[in-house]
Amino acid sequence: IAYYKMSDATDESGNYDGTASNVNFNVAGKFGNAGEFNGSSSYVDASGLLSLFGSKNTNTVSLWFKTTTTSYSTLFSDYASTSLNNSIDLNGSGNIEVFTRYSNATSTISTTSGNYNDGNWHNVVHVVDTSGLTSTLYIDGSQIGSSVSISSNSWNGAVNQKVTIGALYYTVGSFYQAFFNGSIDNVRIFNKALSS
Repeated sequence: IAYYKMSDATDESGNYDGTASNVNFNVAGKFGNAGEFNGSSSYVDASGLLSLFGSKNTNTVSLWFKTTTTSYSTLFSDYASTSLNNSIDLNGSGNIEVFTRYSNATSTISTTSGNYNDGNWHNVVHVVDTSGLTSTLYIDGSQIGSSVSISSNSWNGAVNQKVTIGALYYTVGSFYQAFFNGSIDNVRIFNKALSS
């Protein structure tokens, strides 16, 4: 339903253009240009996507990233205080962590080996299936571990929820944090659960 080439904040589908803040789109990407995020103030607000992420829905988020950061940072998030559909983070050790949470019941998958802050391009895909109640993580085309169960709890979102690329918008206090330092390319959003 949305495709951000990251040559700017435009959605190529024409539906959900984002708004960029302090993102340099004039860097070499995995495919053409990419968005370079500075780790302190860069993000893309894609809150038009609240039509999907503003409630409890099946979705898939795919993106490419490249970084050498050792700071905990967010690649994609629709954080809404006690509920979120899909959050993709990079921890200080360079491992990927993905989260799904409904009414404060959190399901998490974390990579325990393989550091992805090695300065190379990596593809991460997080699939959230609310009908099958599963969360599945793929990195560079391979599934990481097994699918995990997600909560059957109801959605309990926030009025000021945002969908962001390259940072997390913290709805309690209304500020951005966990800024990503590196490049993000080819962000694709689906309103279905992709298979392997």
